[in-house]
Amino acid sequence: MSSSEAPTERDSEPEIATVVTRLPVAPSLDPALEHLRLPKQGQTLENNRRIVFISGIAILVGLVSGVVAKVLLDLIDLITNLSFFGTVSLGYHSPSLSPFAWTLILAPIAGGVAVGLIARYGHAAVRGDGIPEVMEQVLYNESRVH
Repeated sequence: MSSSEAPTERDSEPEIATVVTRLPVAPSLDPALEHLRLPKQGQTLENNRRIVFISGIAILVGLVSGVVAKVLLDLIDLITNLSFFGTVSLGYHSPSLSPFAWTLILAPIAGGVAVGLIARYGHAAVRGDGIPEVMEQVLYNESRVH
Protein backbone atom coordinates (compact mmCIF):
# COMPACT_ATOMS: atom_id res chain seq x y z
CA MET A 1 0.00 0.00 0.00
CA SER A 2 1.41 3.36 -0.94
CA SER A 3 1.44 6.32 1.40
CA SER A 4 -1.14 8.19 -0.72
CA GLU A 5 -3.76 5.49 -0.36
CA ALA A 6 -6.01 5.52 2.67
CA PRO A 7 -6.25 2.28 4.59
CA THR A 8 -9.44 0.39 3.84
CA GLU A 9 -11.54 -1.70 6.17
CA ARG A 10 -10.34 -4.84 4.42
CA ASP A 11 -6.69 -3.93 5.08
CA SER A 12 -7.30 -3.47 8.78
CA GLU A 13 -8.98 -6.88 9.28
CA PRO A 14 -6.74 -9.49 10.92
CA GLU A 15 -5.97 -12.58 8.90
CA ILE A 16 -7.49 -15.81 10.13
CA ALA A 17 -4.96 -18.63 10.08
CA THR A 18 -7.24 -21.43 11.33
CA VAL A 19 -9.94 -23.30 9.51
CA VAL A 20 -13.32 -23.32 11.19
CA THR A 21 -14.79 -26.83 11.05
CA ARG A 22 -18.04 -26.07 12.82
CA LEU A 23 -20.55 -23.27 12.77
CA PRO A 24 -20.02 -20.97 15.77
CA VAL A 25 -23.37 -20.27 17.40
CA ALA A 26 -22.04 -18.04 20.15
CA PRO A 27 -18.27 -17.53 19.98
CA SER A 28 -18.27 -16.14 23.51
CA LEU A 29 -19.30 -19.61 24.76
CA ASP A 30 -16.17 -21.33 23.39
CA PRO A 31 -14.09 -20.90 26.59
CA ALA A 32 -16.99 -22.15 28.74
CA LEU A 33 -17.55 -25.18 26.50
CA GLU A 34 -13.85 -26.02 26.50
CA HIS A 35 -13.84 -25.81 30.31
CA LEU A 36 -16.66 -28.43 30.47
CA ARG A 37 -14.56 -30.89 28.44
CA LEU A 38 -17.58 -32.41 26.73
CA PRO A 39 -16.95 -35.29 24.34
CA LYS A 40 -16.94 -34.30 20.67
CA GLN A 41 -19.93 -35.64 18.80
CA GLY A 42 -18.96 -36.90 15.39
CA GLN A 43 -20.87 -38.49 12.56
CA THR A 44 -21.67 -42.10 13.32
CA LEU A 45 -23.57 -44.71 11.37
CA GLU A 46 -26.36 -44.55 13.95
CA ASN A 47 -26.73 -40.76 13.49
CA ASN A 48 -26.87 -41.19 9.72
CA ARG A 49 -29.57 -43.88 9.96
CA ARG A 50 -31.63 -41.63 12.22
CA ILE A 51 -31.30 -38.70 9.83
CA VAL A 52 -32.40 -40.89 6.90
CA PHE A 53 -35.34 -42.25 8.93
CA ILE A 54 -36.53 -38.78 10.01
CA SER A 55 -36.10 -37.48 6.44
CA GLY A 56 -38.20 -40.38 5.18
CA ILE A 57 -40.94 -39.57 7.66
CA ALA A 58 -40.84 -35.89 6.61
CA ILE A 59 -41.15 -36.85 2.93
CA LEU A 60 -44.06 -39.18 3.72
CA VAL A 61 -45.85 -36.48 5.74
CA GLY A 62 -45.33 -34.00 2.89
CA LEU A 63 -46.73 -36.40 0.29
CA VAL A 64 -49.76 -37.30 2.42
CA SER A 65 -50.40 -33.61 3.16
CA GLY A 66 -50.30 -32.81 -0.56
CA VAL A 67 -52.80 -35.56 -1.37
CA VAL A 68 -55.12 -34.48 1.46
CA ALA A 69 -54.94 -30.84 0.29
CA LYS A 70 -55.86 -31.86 -3.27
CA VAL A 71 -58.78 -33.97 -2.01
CA LEU A 72 -60.06 -31.06 0.09
CA LEU A 73 -59.84 -28.66 -2.85
CA ASP A 74 -61.74 -31.13 -5.03
CA LEU A 75 -64.37 -31.53 -2.30
CA ILE A 76 -64.78 -27.73 -2.08
CA ASP A 77 -65.20 -27.56 -5.88
CA LEU A 78 -67.71 -30.43 -5.82
CA ILE A 79 -69.85 -28.83 -3.10
CA THR A 80 -69.66 -25.43 -4.82
CA ASN A 81 -70.76 -26.92 -8.14
CA LEU A 82 -73.59 -28.88 -6.50
CA SER A 83 -74.79 -25.87 -4.52
CA PHE A 84 -74.62 -23.18 -7.18
CA PHE A 85 -74.85 -24.98 -10.51
CA GLY A 86 -76.60 -28.28 -9.70
CA THR A 87 -73.86 -30.27 -11.45
CA VAL A 88 -71.52 -33.00 -10.25
CA SER A 89 -68.10 -31.72 -11.25
CA LEU A 90 -64.66 -31.36 -9.68
CA GLY A 91 -63.71 -28.44 -11.95
CA TYR A 92 -63.47 -24.95 -10.52
CA HIS A 93 -66.35 -22.61 -11.36
CA SER A 94 -66.75 -19.25 -9.64
CA PRO A 95 -69.98 -18.97 -7.62
CA SER A 96 -70.37 -15.42 -8.96
CA LEU A 97 -71.20 -16.91 -12.39
CA SER A 98 -74.17 -18.82 -10.96
CA PRO A 99 -77.72 -17.64 -11.53
CA PHE A 100 -78.09 -17.94 -7.75
CA ALA A 101 -75.13 -15.67 -6.95
CA TRP A 102 -77.39 -13.09 -5.34
CA THR A 103 -78.17 -15.66 -2.62
CA LEU A 104 -74.57 -15.43 -1.38
CA ILE A 105 -75.59 -12.42 0.73
CA LEU A 106 -78.07 -14.62 2.61
CA ALA A 107 -75.39 -17.02 3.99
CA PRO A 108 -73.86 -14.65 6.58
CA ILE A 109 -77.31 -13.35 7.50
CA ALA A 110 -78.59 -16.89 8.13
CA GLY A 111 -75.45 -17.73 10.11
CA GLY A 112 -75.81 -14.64 12.28
CA VAL A 113 -79.47 -15.38 12.99
CA ALA A 114 -78.66 -19.02 13.85
CA VAL A 115 -75.86 -18.04 16.23
CA GLY A 116 -78.05 -15.37 17.83
CA LEU A 117 -80.89 -17.85 18.42
CA ILE A 118 -78.52 -20.45 19.84
CA ALA A 119 -76.95 -17.88 22.16
CA ARG A 120 -80.33 -16.54 23.30
CA TYR A 121 -82.27 -19.77 23.71
CA GLY A 122 -79.50 -22.37 23.92
CA HIS A 123 -77.65 -23.71 26.91
CA ALA A 124 -76.10 -21.23 29.35
CA ALA A 125 -72.63 -22.57 28.48
CA VAL A 126 -73.01 -21.22 24.96
CA ARG A 127 -73.58 -17.65 26.10
CA GLY A 128 -70.65 -15.26 26.30
CA ASP A 129 -67.72 -16.11 24.07
CA GLY A 130 -69.34 -19.41 23.11
CA ILE A 131 -66.59 -21.84 22.19
CA PRO A 132 -64.45 -21.53 25.36
CA GLU A 133 -67.49 -22.05 27.59
CA VAL A 134 -68.66 -25.10 25.61
CA MET A 135 -65.15 -26.57 25.67
CA GLU A 136 -65.03 -26.06 29.43
CA GLN A 137 -68.37 -27.84 29.84
CA VAL A 138 -67.19 -30.75 27.71
CA LEU A 139 -63.93 -30.96 29.65
CA TYR A 140 -65.37 -30.82 33.17
CA ASN A 141 -68.70 -32.61 32.58
CA GLU A 142 -67.29 -35.57 30.59
CA SER A 143 -68.72 -34.47 27.21
CA ARG A 144 -72.24 -34.01 28.57
CA VAL A 145 -73.94 -30.67 28.38
CA HIS A 146 -76.67 -30.47 31.04
